[in-house]
Amino acid sequence: MKIYIKNMAFESCKLFVLDALEELDIALVKIELGEIETKTRYWTKIKSS
Repeated sequence: MKIYIKNMAFESCKLFVLDALEELDIALVKIELGEIETKTRYWTKIKSS
């Protein structure tokens, strides 16, 4: 699943997004500025806090 992220303009943003995805246990395929691709097709893994 491709997800587009607005205002992701710096390399440090990649680290923040990577940490957030790892915390949610979402497998990452590719990360670029403004775009991520995950193995997770639906957001069923997101836990409500």
